[in-house]
Amino acid sequence: MKFFLSIAAIYGFFGILLGAVGAHALKGKISPNEFNNYRIGVEYLFFHIAPLLYLSHQNKSLLKLLSGICFSIGILFFSGSNFILPSQPVHLLNVSFLKPITPVGGILMMAGWFLLFFDSFKKASK
Repeated sequence: MKFFLSIAAIYGFFGILLGAVGAHALKGKISPNEFNNYRIGVEYLFFHIAPLLYLSHQNKSLLKLLSGICFSIGILFFSGSNFILPSQPVHLLNVSFLKPITPVGGILMMAGWFLLFFDSFKKASK
């Protein structure tokens, strides 16, 4: 479960880096709507570091492991696509094929929360 601490630290580093890039290098170079999508990627990245930190300090269980995997991949897909897609006018790469992974990432993050809830509910009923 300590692996999730490493993932959270990496995401934290990139959250600060990409937040700064957005605020200082992208603002004014992409549309307000694209900038908003980029900011949502930063916000959801940070919101979902917290459960990874929590999971890194818990005893291992299958549900917690699956929850952490869902959070980790969900962050990568959701936030990652919200960084790459809106910044297309700057990096000039056609990455529109990534659009379908945004909702997949969101679903994975929701699954992470559901699994975490289910794990805690299972323990509460014992």
